[in-house]
Amino acid sequence: MKRLVFLVMLLVFLPNPGRSGSYNSYSNLAYCEDRLVCLHELAHAMDHDANWISQTPEFEWAVGLYLQTAPYDTLYLQIVHTLATTKQNQAKEVYAWFFAYADGNVDYIPRVLQPYYDQKTATIYSYQIDRGVMWLGSPKNAKWFAEFTQPIMKR
Repeated sequence: MKRLVFLVMLLVFLPNPGRSGSYNSYSNLAYCEDRLVCLHELAHAMDHDANWISQTPEFEWAVGLYLQTAPYDTLYLQIVHTLATTKQNQAKEVYAWFFAYADGNVDYIPRVLQPYYDQKTATIYSYQIDRGVMWLGSPKNAKWFAEFTQPIMKR
């Protein structure tokens, strides 16, 4: 039974046709095809690690403040598009796009939102993208996952 559960959890993260990435919060595994999407999926993992901080009223307030004061640029348009087209988990998607557009560097996220991201975790996770290996979770699982799936990500 344990093997069946493990197999199901592993397969749930595998690529879906028409999607360039996905994150599975149960297995803590992700799939992605390019750096921007990988950063987006890593942000979902960071959000998960922080007990879904994107779901807090404080984060929602910070996003509202950003939208009132932000320049009309690519990031602003992506956030507005996400809010307009995403029916579920809007805050989770917004959280992920802020991180992705900052190229994984918390210093490049709008200042009002920086407290909701952990630079140490971001650095650790981003390092895996740079190595061409996509894994999330504990370092113990990382070695196994990297060997099992290599190469999982297209550069």
